[in-house]
Amino acid sequence: MLVIPQNSASRLDQHLRLRLADLNATEFERFFLRFLNSGVSLVIERNGQRVERRIIEANTYAAGTGRAQKGIDLIAKVEGGETWVFQCKGHKKWTVAQSKEAVKDATHPAQHYFLLVACDPHKDVQDEMAKHPSWSFWNLDRICAEFRLRVPARLQPPVLSFLAPEELKRFAPYATDALVPAQAYFAAIQRASHSFNHDYKFVGRRKEKAQLKAFVADPNAKVLKISGKGGDGKSRLLWELANSVCAPRGHEAGARHPAARQRGA
Repeated sequence: MLVIPQNSASRLDQHLRLRLADLNATEFERFFLRFLNSGVSLVIERNGQRVERRIIEANTYAAGTGRAQKGIDLIAKVEGGETWVFQCKGHKKWTVAQSKEAVKDATHPAQHYFLLVACDPHKDVQDEMAKHPSWSFWNLDRICAEFRLRVPARLQPPVLSFLAPEELKRFAPYATDALVPAQAYFAAIQRASHSFNHDYKFVGRRKEKAQLKAFVADPNAKVLKISGKGGDGKSRLLWELANSVCAPRGHEAGARHPAARQRGA
């Protein structure tokens, strides 16, 4: 098993997630306020239906209530005239009892409530929160995933002001020059004059394409190695991954910036 050494001052854990529980109160509050005020639209479940709403404005609730419980409570105005409440908890451990208490303490009238915790609670916490249809529960994995998905790349660096430049590249590569969109990366080899032009119909490779689809669909998959000699079609297969596998699922594929290789980034 590969273990990545951790710098005690690092703000990323070994899974490249934000160590939100290690932030001080000011940094913790600033992160969630900037996150929710970055023009994001969030998705909730309501009566078995997927509902998406854009957050118009988020502010601390009752002069920052929640700080005494190592967290922050936020209230958001949402399009359609709704109000959503966010309880953000900077704990390294979280229990069912704490979840019940959080639900009980949510007295401000709202159409929906969120409980966001900066750790990885046991499944029984998720089971408990599932009993409350007007609540959404995010653990650390979900917080980081929603941030990457919802916050525009150009707005990510200000929200992540507590990250060092190298850590920003690792957590949010699209917000830096560490990665470029697949469309830009493959542009050069899509020209008609290129020897291995990729602007032709993808034929065969059913097994490989099925493997790509399974890789993209697996939330626990981290690395898929594609190997072969020159001219075997590795880059064409990668273009198929970006264009026909990722895009229809709402994913964006990226490639490491050529200049970043030379800099050792």
